[in-house]
Amino acid sequence: MKYKLTWSIALLAVLLFAGTVPAETEFGGNINWNQFHNANQGDLAVGARAGFSLSPNVSAVTSFDYYFVDAQSIFNNRNFNSDSSLDLKFWELNENLIYTFPTSGVRPYFGSGVGWARRTFNDVLDTNPFNDDRNKLGFNVLGGVRFGSSAWQPFTEVRGTFYRGNSFRDRFIWTGGVIFVH
Repeated sequence: MKYKLTWSIALLAVLLFAGTVPAETEFGGNINWNQFHNANQGDLAVGARAGFSLSPNVSAVTSFDYYFVDAQSIFNNRNFNSDSSLDLKFWELNENLIYTFPTSGVRPYFGSGVGWARRTFNDVLDTNPFNDDRNKLGFNVLGGVRFGSSAWQPFTEVRGTFYRGNSFRDRFIWTGGVIFVH
């Protein structure tokens, strides 16, 4: 209930702003590298993002990323159920507000927001097969750089996502991609 209320208020605020500001829109794709806190290795992801301006230097950016997780690094390899594959899925949906410095050519930005992550896996261990589904709301802190001022703009971004509790570990994410600005 608390999450539905939070998302409803955020959506209402965005819709109210969207009706009063002439929005510059953007959309694009990206590749991510993700590493959980205290993990030995990272994972790759592909994603998409869309956004619109709320003011000349402030934008709301929504992104979706699907991760290709090396699941065997999570569990002890010799305990895997050999008759079924570990069907691990991990994705996240983020909503961030960013402030872009008013420069030309190279344009740094910073921001924060929230991220909704979902992890699922099925039939994990031989000795005690189990399934697990977890959702978690995290808080994002990010910074990045956009290059150029044409319609197609490459970008790079780093983001920390911080979770409360023990069901998800905090993460570091590096993102690079291209956005189309209209």
